[in-house]
Amino acid sequence: MKEYGKEYRKEYRQRPENKERRKKYIEEYRKEYYQRPETKRMERAHNQKRRSLKRAAYVFGSNMLQWLQGQEMICFYCGKPVEDFHIDHIIPLSRGGAHCEGNWVVTCPQCNLSKNAKTAHEFMPDKFLHEVGIKVKAATAQIRMVI
Repeated sequence: MKEYGKEYRKEYRQRPENKERRKKYIEEYRKEYYQRPETKRMERAHNQKRRSLKRAAYVFGSNMLQWLQGQEMICFYCGKPVEDFHIDHIIPLSRGGAHCEGNWVVTCPQCNLSKNAKTAHEFMPDKFLHEVGIKVKAATAQIRMVI
């Protein structure tokens, strides 16, 4: 009985009208699937990990947790205290920045998401740049020494 069912399903999928219907269903499902926020987050995380591995710069979670424990939970860009935070790269990975402690800063989600792929110098307004410019320049110099 199982063999008959298996053969029937195979024959059913091979029919031209069913192939088209199946193809259309899969196409619609994929469009919907890739629009989901959780799928976008997973894809973004996967791409970031892939880019950092490509540069041989993968950092284990325990290293990042150790780094986080020594940080003040204040946004690097706007200076506000943060509870929900992002870890940002001063020089983005997409612009050749390293995935290392010297290139990480704690930011609020609003600043990090609006920064996109800009460097800290490009993102920060002129009035704020002079206040933390020394820290950014020191971090940039440290990163260049690592690279």
